[in-house]
Amino acid sequence: MAGKIDDNGSRGLQHVDSCFLHNLSTHTKSAGTTLSVSEYQSYENYPSPFQDVKTAWSLLLAKYTNSAAVVFGVISNNGLLEEWRVVINEEAPMSQAVFLDKVHIWSHGESGSEDRFNTFLLDDIGPKAIKRLAEVKRHDLAIGIDHSKSRFRICIYSPESFLNADHAGLLKSNLIHTLKSLQPTIQLKSIDLISDLNRWQLNKWNRAAPTGPLGETIHQCIDRQCFRRPEAEAVCAWDGSLSYGELENESSKPEMVVPLLFRKSKWTVIAMLGVLKAGAAFVTIDPSFPQARVQAICHDVKAPLILCSAKQEPWASKLHHKSITIPITDSGILPSATQQDFSSASDPNQPAYIAYTSGSTGSPKGIVISHGSFCTNMALSSQMQNLSDSSRVLQFASCAFDVSIHETLTPLMLGGCVCVPPESQRVDNLQQAILDFRVNWIELVPYVARLLNFNAIPEVKTLVVGGETMRPSDIAQWSDHLYLAQAYGPAECTVVSTIRPGLSQDSDPHNIGYSAAGSLWIVEPENHSKLVPIGAVGELVIGGPIVGKGYLDQPEQTAQSFLSDVPWSKRPGHHYKTGDLARQDSDGSVVYMGRKDTQVKLRGQRVELGEIEHLTQKIWSDSISIAEAIRIGGRDRMLVMFIGPTAPKSNIIVNDEELLVGTDTQFRERARDVQSTLREMLPIYMIPDVFVRIQWLPLMPSGKVDQKMSIKRCCATLCLAYVTKNSNPSEI
Repeated sequence: MAGKIDDNGSRGLQHVDSCFLHNLSTHTKSAGTTLSVSEYQSYENYPSPFQDVKTAWSLLLAKYTNSAAVVFGVISNNGLLEEWRVVINEEAPMSQAVFLDKVHIWSHGESGSEDRFNTFLLDDIGPKAIKRLAEVKRHDLAIGIDHSKSRFRICIYSPESFLNADHAGLLKSNLIHTLKSLQPTIQLKSIDLISDLNRWQLNKWNRAAPTGPLGETIHQCIDRQCFRRPEAEAVCAWDGSLSYGELENESSKPEMVVPLLFRKSKWTVIAMLGVLKAGAAFVTIDPSFPQARVQAICHDVKAPLILCSAKQEPWASKLHHKSITIPITDSGILPSATQQDFSSASDPNQPAYIAYTSGSTGSPKGIVISHGSFCTNMALSSQMQNLSDSSRVLQFASCAFDVSIHETLTPLMLGGCVCVPPESQRVDNLQQAILDFRVNWIELVPYVARLLNFNAIPEVKTLVVGGETMRPSDIAQWSDHLYLAQAYGPAECTVVSTIRPGLSQDSDPHNIGYSAAGSLWIVEPENHSKLVPIGAVGELVIGGPIVGKGYLDQPEQTAQSFLSDVPWSKRPGHHYKTGDLARQDSDGSVVYMGRKDTQVKLRGQRVELGEIEHLTQKIWSDSISIAEAIRIGGRDRMLVMFIGPTAPKSNIIVNDEELLVGTDTQFRERARDVQSTLREMLPIYMIPDVFVRIQWLPLMPSGKVDQKMSIKRCCATLCLAYVTKNSNPSEI
């Protein structure tokens, strides 16, 4: 149905958001040619073809942009350009689900539409309509109707730089499929907008993914390297090196169990392997973490003891009544043990390690990863990461994160060498550490990689970047010097889930690549039983043997994120809902688009803002706490905690500057106290950098706090000058 417009041809224009279909051909270099695809349909099936096409395109555009309200242009056969806004209600039957509202009429020669939308519908492909379309500065996609006596033709026009032939065919098939699905009485949410061609393409992309894990354990893979090359260097650490033969000797001792409390050293590697050979799983703990968080983890895993280095024994004894210390002798090597075969002590389906990550409920979550999952991922993804038996891998990541497990165990399983610099050098002089240990393979977050001069470390042949999105300038600079790859993966899917290998200067920094060891699907963000069309924005779901077993002793949270039965895949095994919004390119690669919840990546680490808000709320109980990661000016993103009143306001303050309240001594002192208390509960990377007082929080119609609106307006107001004028950022 159509709404009314005023005498000037405009209605409510200031309340209509712009709507742009994203580029669907990021790998196509052609810019000058225009692609045209078409398909004939019968008038018998569609008495009002243009109205039906308009409705079908509204539904598809909503899926492609992940929005319930879309805007596009309509050009009539007399050349008149109209702007249409469409609001979609998926709960209503089709006859009431799509509200079409003409909000503006653009005069001939009038500019401005290029700032509002980039897709157009042509009522009739005639000379006037084509001429009017050519007048529009930005017309990335046009769908037109070519009428004849007995049938009509649906035509799609687009520059190949925006829509390549593969995507054009998929888009056309989806449009025709949606047209055929338009039934007045059917509920919109029950309509499947995926055409058979889309479904076939998705299954083809995922056909190569393994259906089950490899039948090996991690230590069996490493034992094979010990037998194959016992004299080769396995560990090169600041406190000594180990050959594969020595590593086998030192790790083949029973009674080793989790947790592991070590600073970075060769003993961490020995402890990991020893625990696995004993048939247990390990959890690595960073000694710099607050005692309360470490105690929570130990309690969660029901640890019968703690395995630690001699230096950490006093702290370990406070955490647990029983701790086992690895005695470091003058020679740096433990006394030889009787050779025993512990390879049968565990099987591929048993847990290998538990990785802890931030949780929205205020407590960390333990993710259980099996031997089979890790071995499968290592075997199938190593080549895309340029990892081999000649790799000398820098062990850089904190031992509290799963990337450190990948840096440690994967090179050993391949016959490479793990390089462990001293902590002081790792933090203060990383470039020299890379030179001293002859490192040739590193995995870093972008902000750390930017600190390095790769001209000065020519032995580095491979840089894998993950944790955060690179800048185009990063890719342009680094790809000139070495093999550059982008890695992505939640801890729930065994460290590395997708890889974009061999990046070149013009690579898209948001493209996270392909999965070598799992399947990739994009589903509707609020309904994981329905896939979205290829190219549309949805939630990324990962399947296959790389998916972990779930969250330790948290069946409800496991059921929310880990799917065991999905209608769109006949493959066995779990699927994991990542919470990341993404879309697939025409070559099957995945483009990252953002988060659907409050989880963020900060300084390369995964942070659940809800956990920080939950704990801050407990301390600052008479206010509302809202956390957000904000990039201000040219700085890296900071963690900002907004403190607001417990009684939100339903009225809207027009002036955004009224959102922020000047601080006083009482607020600054309280912010320091809260920050200090949080340091006893959370790792340092989860501590807010800035506390900002706001005087009001708007309400949504439901009566809930409109958090997105609050933060959006606050971020716009919180300029760099506002931050830098304070000597201590925590006192804003």
